[in-house]
This record gives sequence, structure tokens and C-alpha cells, in this order.
Amino acid sequence: PRPGYYKYLGDCIDKTTKPCGVKIAKTIFGNGNLNDPSCCRKVVEAGYLCNRALSYILAKFDKFKPQAAKIYQNGNAIYDKCIVDASNM
Repeated sequence: PRPGYYKYLGDCIDKTTKPCGVKIAKTIFGNGNLNDPSCCRKVVEAGYLCNRALSYILAKFDKFKPQAAKIYQNGNAIYDKCIVDASNM
């Protein structure tokens, strides 16, 4: 990875916070539904590139490689949903 990439990922994680990260992860893997307006706000504030980077790095773990397509799809769906929800707040 490029210099500073892991710091960037860490900053993305910090922006979304650990409690929201757990909810996001559950939603990505199909075990939850992100219905928390404050978490959605954090997802939007972190930005599209953070969302993509976190989905990408998650899908690179050997354990999750078989689910890569689902991770990308659900990660994008979360971001899209949060954009809509944020515009309605």
C-alpha cells in the first residue's frame, strides 16, 4: 500500500466510531440493518472514499475473500442508504 494508507484507514475508523463500526459490520455481513441515524451521519461525514477503502481492506482478509462481492455490494448499499437518510434529516 501507499505510504499513509493505514493511517488513512485508521482515521476512517475513528470517524465512524467503534459502536457504529460494529453495526456497519453486522449490516455488511447480512446480520443487521443500519437504522441508526447517528451512525448514518458518521458514515456520510467519513465520506465515500473511506467507505470504499474500508470495504476494500475488509474484503482482502483471507477469511472474507469468498464474501468479497457481498462486502462491496453491502458497503455501497449502506453508503447510498445513509446519503438518502442524511438528506432527509
